[in-house]
Amino acid sequence: MQSSTGFHIFLDSGPPGGSADYTTIVIIHGLGWHSGVFTKLIPLAHAHNARVVLVNRRDYRGAAPYSLAERTHLFTTAAEALTDGTAACPKVVSIMKEEAIDVSRLLTHFISDNRVPLARPHANSGGIVLVGWSLGTAWMTALLAHGAPRHANAVDLTEYVRRIVFYDPPHLALGFSPPEGVYFPFVNPAIPPEDLVEAFCVWVTGVVTHGETCTADTLDLGEPPASLPSTFRNLTAEERCSVVDPVPADPRGGSDTTLMNAALFSGAFAVLREEALRVRAPGDGLGGWDAVEVRHVWCDASPWPMPWAATCLREDVAGKRKAGGSVRDLAFTRLRGANHLAHWEEPGRVLQAFLE
Repeated sequence: MQSSTGFHIFLDSGPPGGSADYTTIVIIHGLGWHSGVFTKLIPLAHAHNARVVLVNRRDYRGAAPYSLAERTHLFTTAAEALTDGTAACPKVVSIMKEEAIDVSRLLTHFISDNRVPLARPHANSGGIVLVGWSLGTAWMTALLAHGAPRHANAVDLTEYVRRIVFYDPPHLALGFSPPEGVYFPFVNPAIPPEDLVEAFCVWVTGVVTHGETCTADTLDLGEPPASLPSTFRNLTAEERCSVVDPVPADPRGGSDTTLMNAALFSGAFAVLREEALRVRAPGDGLGGWDAVEVRHVWCDASPWPMPWAATCLREDVAGKRKAGGSVRDLAFTRLRGANHLAHWEEPGRVLQAFLE
Protein backbone atom coordinates (compact mmCIF):
# COMPACT_ATOMS: atom_id res chain seq x y z
CA MET A 1 0.00 0.00 0.00
CA GLN A 2 1.54 3.31 -1.12
CA SER A 3 0.76 6.10 1.32
CA SER A 4 0.04 9.69 0.37
CA THR A 5 3.63 10.49 1.33
CA GLY A 6 5.16 8.28 -1.37
CA PHE A 7 6.36 5.69 1.15
CA HIS A 8 5.07 2.15 0.72
CA ILE A 9 3.79 -0.06 3.51
CA PHE A 10 5.36 -3.26 2.28
CA LEU A 11 3.92 -5.55 4.94
CA ASP A 12 1.82 -5.17 8.09
CA SER A 13 1.32 -7.93 10.64
CA GLY A 14 -1.91 -6.32 11.81
CA PRO A 15 -2.80 -5.80 15.48
CA PRO A 16 -2.75 -8.70 17.91
CA GLY A 17 -6.31 -9.77 18.60
CA GLY A 18 -7.91 -8.58 21.83
CA SER A 19 -5.05 -6.28 22.87
CA ALA A 20 -5.64 -2.63 23.77
CA ASP A 21 -2.03 -1.84 24.65
CA TYR A 22 0.02 -3.42 21.88
CA THR A 23 3.13 -1.69 20.52
CA THR A 24 3.38 -0.80 16.84
CA ILE A 25 6.91 -1.22 15.48
CA VAL A 26 7.46 0.77 12.29
CA ILE A 27 10.71 -0.10 10.50
CA ILE A 28 12.49 1.93 7.82
CA HIS A 29 15.21 0.11 5.89
CA GLY A 30 18.73 1.03 4.81
CA LEU A 31 20.83 1.16 1.64
CA GLY A 32 20.08 -1.37 -1.08
CA TRP A 33 17.95 -3.63 1.13
CA HIS A 34 14.24 -2.94 1.15
CA SER A 35 11.85 -3.91 3.96
CA GLY A 36 11.41 -7.44 2.68
CA VAL A 37 14.51 -8.20 4.71
CA PHE A 38 12.44 -7.81 7.91
CA THR A 39 9.71 -10.29 7.02
CA LYS A 40 10.90 -12.83 9.59
CA LEU A 41 9.71 -10.45 12.30
CA ILE A 42 6.11 -10.58 11.06
CA PRO A 43 5.08 -14.04 12.37
CA LEU A 44 6.64 -13.26 15.78
CA ALA A 45 4.88 -9.94 16.32
CA HIS A 46 1.64 -11.01 18.02
CA ALA A 47 3.42 -13.23 20.55
CA HIS A 48 5.24 -10.08 21.68
CA ASN A 49 2.00 -8.04 21.88
CA ALA A 50 3.25 -6.08 18.90
CA ARG A 51 2.25 -5.02 15.42
CA VAL A 52 5.10 -4.85 12.90
CA VAL A 53 4.83 -2.45 9.97
CA LEU A 54 7.50 -2.59 7.26
CA VAL A 55 7.98 0.57 5.18
CA ASN A 56 9.79 1.04 1.88
CA ARG A 57 11.29 4.46 1.25
CA ARG A 58 11.02 6.52 -1.93
CA ASP A 59 12.59 4.93 -5.01
CA TYR A 60 12.34 1.45 -3.46
CA ARG A 61 9.93 -1.33 -4.38
CA GLY A 62 6.31 -0.20 -4.33
CA ALA A 63 7.12 3.34 -3.17
CA ALA A 64 6.88 6.48 -5.28
CA PRO A 65 9.98 7.31 -7.34
CA TYR A 66 11.59 10.69 -6.88
CA SER A 67 10.31 13.20 -9.42
CA LEU A 68 12.58 14.57 -12.13
CA ALA A 69 12.79 17.89 -10.26
CA GLU A 70 13.66 16.15 -6.97
CA ARG A 71 16.25 13.96 -8.64
CA THR A 72 17.82 16.94 -10.43
CA HIS A 73 18.06 18.88 -7.17
CA LEU A 74 19.61 15.88 -5.39
CA PHE A 75 22.24 15.28 -8.07
CA THR A 76 23.07 18.98 -8.39
CA THR A 77 23.48 19.24 -4.62
CA ALA A 78 25.66 16.11 -4.53
CA ALA A 79 27.91 17.57 -7.24
CA GLU A 80 28.18 20.82 -5.29
CA ALA A 81 29.10 18.91 -2.12
CA LEU A 82 32.24 17.64 -3.84
CA THR A 83 33.55 21.18 -4.40
CA ASP A 84 31.84 23.28 -1.72
CA GLY A 85 30.56 21.21 1.16
CA THR A 86 29.73 24.27 3.25
CA ALA A 87 27.34 25.61 0.62
CA ALA A 88 25.80 22.19 -0.02
CA CYS A 89 25.24 21.30 3.65
CA PRO A 90 22.04 23.30 4.26
CA LYS A 91 20.61 21.98 1.00
CA VAL A 92 21.17 18.37 2.06
CA VAL A 93 19.73 19.13 5.51
CA SER A 94 16.69 20.63 3.77
CA ILE A 95 16.28 17.47 1.67
CA MET A 96 16.37 15.38 4.84
CA LYS A 97 13.90 17.72 6.54
CA GLU A 98 11.43 16.96 3.75
CA GLU A 99 12.08 13.26 4.28
CA ALA A 100 11.38 13.71 8.01
CA ILE A 101 8.12 15.49 7.22
CA ASP A 102 7.14 12.54 5.04
CA VAL A 103 7.90 10.14 7.90
CA SER A 104 5.73 12.20 10.24
CA ARG A 105 2.90 12.24 7.68
CA LEU A 106 3.16 8.50 7.26
CA LEU A 107 2.86 7.99 11.02
CA THR A 108 0.03 10.50 11.34
CA HIS A 109 -2.01 8.83 8.62
CA PHE A 110 -1.31 5.36 9.99
CA ILE A 111 -2.41 6.37 13.49
CA SER A 112 -5.58 8.02 12.18
CA ASP A 113 -6.49 5.02 10.02
CA ASN A 114 -5.69 2.28 12.53
CA ARG A 115 -6.65 3.51 16.00
CA VAL A 116 -3.15 2.93 17.33
CA PRO A 117 -3.04 2.76 21.15
CA LEU A 118 -1.52 5.76 22.90
CA ALA A 119 2.02 5.38 24.21
CA ARG A 120 2.39 4.26 27.82
CA PRO A 121 6.11 4.83 28.45
CA HIS A 122 6.02 3.90 32.15
CA ALA A 123 4.37 0.59 31.29
CA ASN A 124 6.62 0.08 28.24
CA SER A 125 3.58 -0.57 26.08
CA GLY A 126 1.38 0.98 23.46
CA GLY A 127 2.32 3.67 21.00
CA ILE A 128 4.95 3.41 18.32
CA VAL A 129 8.55 2.24 18.33
CA LEU A 130 10.08 3.77 15.22
CA VAL A 131 13.14 1.95 13.91
CA GLY A 132 15.67 3.14 11.34
CA TRP A 133 18.05 0.41 10.21
CA SER A 134 21.54 1.16 8.89
CA LEU A 135 21.40 4.22 6.59
CA GLY A 136 17.73 4.53 7.61
CA THR A 137 18.97 5.94 10.93
CA ALA A 138 19.51 9.26 9.11
CA TRP A 139 15.72 9.44 8.73
CA MET A 140 15.49 9.08 12.52
CA THR A 141 17.96 11.87 13.27
CA ALA A 142 16.20 14.08 10.71
CA LEU A 143 12.88 13.53 12.48
CA LEU A 144 14.37 14.21 15.91
CA ALA A 145 16.15 17.30 14.58
CA HIS A 146 13.07 18.85 13.00
CA GLY A 147 10.12 17.31 14.81
CA ALA A 148 6.78 16.99 13.08
CA PRO A 149 4.72 19.86 11.68
CA ARG A 150 1.66 20.63 13.80
CA HIS A 151 -1.67 21.40 12.20
CA ALA A 152 -5.08 22.08 13.68
CA ASN A 153 -6.84 18.86 14.71
CA ALA A 154 -3.80 16.82 13.66
CA VAL A 155 -2.45 13.87 15.61
CA ASP A 156 0.18 14.83 18.18
CA LEU A 157 2.89 12.30 17.39
CA THR A 158 4.61 12.84 20.74
CA GLU A 159 1.61 11.13 22.35
CA TYR A 160 2.29 8.02 20.26
CA VAL A 161 6.01 7.77 19.42
CA ARG A 162 7.57 6.56 22.64
CA ARG A 163 10.86 5.23 21.33
CA ILE A 164 13.12 5.80 18.35
CA VAL A 165 15.69 3.12 17.60
CA PHE A 166 18.96 3.65 15.77
CA TYR A 167 19.40 0.06 14.59
CA ASP A 168 23.01 -0.80 13.70
CA PRO A 169 23.79 2.39 11.74
CA PRO A 170 27.17 2.89 10.08
CA HIS A 171 29.31 5.81 11.19
CA LEU A 172 28.44 7.89 8.13
CA ALA A 173 24.69 7.80 8.86
CA LEU A 174 25.50 9.66 12.09
CA GLY A 175 28.10 11.94 10.51
CA PHE A 176 31.21 10.47 12.14
CA SER A 177 34.58 10.20 10.41
CA PRO A 178 36.10 6.75 9.83
CA PRO A 179 39.40 5.59 11.32
CA GLU A 180 42.39 5.61 9.00
CA GLY A 181 43.10 2.71 6.67
CA VAL A 182 39.61 1.27 6.48
CA TYR A 183 38.12 -0.92 3.77
CA PHE A 184 34.89 -0.06 1.96
CA PRO A 185 33.79 -2.01 -1.13
CA PHE A 186 32.36 0.98 -3.03
CA VAL A 187 35.85 2.45 -3.35
CA ASN A 188 37.63 -0.80 -4.14
CA PRO A 189 39.04 -0.36 -7.70
CA ALA A 190 39.37 -4.12 -8.10
CA ILE A 191 35.58 -4.58 -8.13
CA PRO A 192 33.88 -3.89 -11.50
CA PRO A 193 31.14 -1.23 -11.21
CA GLU A 194 28.42 -3.69 -12.16
CA ASP A 195 29.45 -5.96 -9.24
CA LEU A 196 29.68 -3.29 -6.55
CA VAL A 197 26.19 -3.68 -5.09
CA GLU A 198 26.57 -7.46 -4.71
CA ALA A 199 30.04 -7.01 -3.20
CA PHE A 200 28.58 -4.50 -0.77
CA CYS A 201 25.81 -6.94 0.21
CA VAL A 202 28.31 -9.72 0.87
CA TRP A 203 30.55 -7.44 2.93
CA VAL A 204 27.87 -5.64 4.94
CA THR A 205 26.27 -8.93 6.03
CA GLY A 206 29.57 -10.52 6.97
CA VAL A 207 30.25 -11.93 10.43
CA VAL A 208 33.36 -10.17 11.73
CA THR A 209 35.26 -10.74 14.97
CA HIS A 210 36.36 -7.49 16.61
CA GLY A 211 38.03 -6.72 19.90
CA GLU A 212 35.90 -6.24 22.99
CA THR A 213 36.17 -2.43 23.09
CA CYS A 214 35.42 -1.83 19.37
CA THR A 215 37.84 1.10 19.26
CA ALA A 216 40.01 1.97 16.26
CA ASP A 217 42.82 -0.26 17.49
CA THR A 218 40.62 -3.30 18.19
CA LEU A 219 38.28 -3.27 15.19
CA ASP A 220 39.00 -5.35 12.10
CA LEU A 221 39.23 -2.51 9.57
CA GLY A 222 40.80 -4.25 6.59
CA GLU A 223 39.55 -6.00 3.49
CA PRO A 224 37.79 -9.21 4.52
CA PRO A 225 39.03 -12.60 3.37
CA ALA A 226 37.24 -14.34 0.52
CA SER A 227 36.07 -16.92 3.06
CA LEU A 228 34.23 -14.32 5.17
CA PRO A 229 31.02 -15.85 6.58
CA SER A 230 28.16 -13.79 5.15
CA THR A 231 24.39 -13.98 5.40
CA PHE A 232 24.02 -12.76 1.83
CA ARG A 233 26.05 -15.73 0.55
CA ASN A 234 23.59 -18.07 2.25
CA LEU A 235 20.51 -16.55 0.64
CA THR A 236 18.88 -18.32 -2.27
CA ALA A 237 18.42 -16.45 -5.54
CA GLU A 238 14.72 -16.11 -4.71
CA GLU A 239 15.48 -14.74 -1.25
CA ARG A 240 17.92 -12.21 -2.68
CA CYS A 241 15.28 -10.92 -5.07
CA SER A 242 12.82 -10.62 -2.20
CA VAL A 243 15.02 -8.41 -0.01
CA VAL A 244 17.45 -6.46 -2.23
CA ASP A 245 16.65 -3.47 -4.44
CA PRO A 246 19.98 -2.65 -6.13
CA VAL A 247 19.03 0.36 -8.25
CA PRO A 248 18.87 3.03 -5.48
CA ALA A 249 22.20 1.73 -4.12
CA ASP A 250 24.02 1.71 -7.45
CA PRO A 251 27.08 4.00 -7.14
CA ARG A 252 26.64 4.93 -10.80
CA GLY A 253 23.64 7.12 -10.05
CA GLY A 254 21.36 5.47 -7.50
CA SER A 255 19.40 7.99 -5.43
CA ASP A 256 20.38 6.52 -2.05
CA THR A 257 24.08 6.40 -2.86
CA THR A 258 23.92 9.92 -4.27
CA LEU A 259 22.23 11.22 -1.12
CA MET A 260 24.70 9.35 1.08
CA ASN A 261 27.66 10.88 -0.76
CA ALA A 262 26.11 14.37 -0.68
CA ALA A 263 25.71 14.07 3.10
CA LEU A 264 29.18 12.60 3.49
CA PHE A 265 30.99 15.42 1.68
CA SER A 266 28.81 18.20 3.08
CA GLY A 267 28.71 17.08 6.72
CA ALA A 268 24.89 17.17 6.72
CA PHE A 269 24.42 13.94 8.69
CA ALA A 270 26.64 15.33 11.47
CA VAL A 271 24.41 18.42 11.63
CA LEU A 272 21.33 16.19 11.95
CA ARG A 273 22.99 14.15 14.69
CA GLU A 274 23.88 17.27 16.67
CA GLU A 275 20.34 18.62 16.43
CA ALA A 276 18.81 15.23 17.21
CA LEU A 277 20.81 14.89 20.43
CA ARG A 278 20.30 18.45 21.66
CA VAL A 279 17.70 19.08 24.35
CA ARG A 280 15.64 22.08 23.25
CA ALA A 281 14.85 25.23 25.16
CA PRO A 282 11.27 25.49 26.46
CA GLY A 283 8.89 27.01 23.95
CA ASP A 284 10.86 26.28 20.79
CA GLY A 285 8.11 24.03 19.46
CA LEU A 286 10.07 20.76 19.59
CA GLY A 287 10.18 20.22 23.33
CA GLY A 288 7.76 17.29 23.21
CA TRP A 289 10.27 15.25 21.26
CA ASP A 290 12.81 15.50 24.08
CA ALA A 291 10.74 12.99 26.05
CA VAL A 292 10.94 10.39 23.29
CA GLU A 293 13.38 7.68 24.29
CA VAL A 294 16.24 7.02 21.87
CA ARG A 295 17.90 3.62 21.84
CA HIS A 296 20.98 2.61 19.86
CA VAL A 297 20.91 -1.12 19.11
CA TRP A 298 24.17 -2.32 17.59
CA CYS A 299 25.56 -5.62 16.41
CA ASP A 300 29.16 -6.24 17.42
CA ALA A 301 29.87 -8.79 14.63
CA SER A 302 28.90 -6.34 11.86
CA PRO A 303 31.66 -4.85 9.68
CA TRP A 304 33.61 -1.99 11.27
CA PRO A 305 31.31 0.98 10.35
CA MET A 306 28.56 -0.24 12.68
CA PRO A 307 30.49 -0.92 15.92
CA TRP A 308 32.58 2.17 15.16
CA ALA A 309 29.38 4.24 15.05
CA ALA A 310 28.34 2.93 18.47
CA THR A 311 31.75 3.77 19.93
CA CYS A 312 31.75 7.26 18.41
CA LEU A 313 28.19 8.03 19.53
CA ARG A 314 28.83 6.88 23.09
CA GLU A 315 31.98 9.01 23.29
CA ASP A 316 30.21 11.98 21.70
CA VAL A 317 27.36 11.89 24.21
CA ALA A 318 29.73 11.41 27.15
CA GLY A 319 31.89 14.31 26.00
CA LYS A 320 28.91 16.64 25.66
CA ARG A 321 27.66 15.74 29.11
CA LYS A 322 31.07 16.24 30.65
CA ALA A 323 31.22 19.68 29.06
CA GLY A 324 27.85 20.56 30.59
CA GLY A 325 25.83 20.30 27.40
CA SER A 326 22.13 19.47 27.36
CA VAL A 327 21.94 16.08 25.69
CA ARG A 328 18.91 13.81 25.41
CA ASP A 329 18.91 10.47 27.18
CA LEU A 330 20.30 7.71 24.98
CA ALA A 331 20.42 3.99 25.80
CA PHE A 332 22.74 1.46 24.15
CA THR A 333 21.96 -2.21 23.53
CA ARG A 334 24.78 -4.44 22.29
CA LEU A 335 23.84 -7.62 20.45
CA ARG A 336 26.87 -9.82 20.95
CA GLY A 337 27.83 -12.10 18.09
CA ALA A 338 25.13 -10.59 15.86
CA ASN A 339 25.78 -9.26 12.36
CA HIS A 340 24.09 -6.55 10.30
CA LEU A 341 21.29 -8.93 9.29
CA ALA A 342 20.55 -10.06 12.83
CA HIS A 343 16.84 -9.60 12.10
CA TRP A 344 17.17 -12.34 9.46
CA GLU A 345 19.41 -14.62 11.51
CA GLU A 346 17.86 -14.03 14.96
CA PRO A 347 14.53 -12.24 14.50
CA GLY A 348 13.21 -12.99 17.99
CA ARG A 349 16.28 -11.54 19.63
CA VAL A 350 16.08 -8.38 17.56
CA LEU A 351 12.37 -7.92 18.18
CA GLN A 352 13.03 -8.21 21.91
CA ALA A 353 15.78 -5.59 21.69
CA PHE A 354 13.33 -3.15 20.10
CA LEU A 355 10.65 -3.80 22.72
CA GLU A 356 12.33 -4.48 26.06
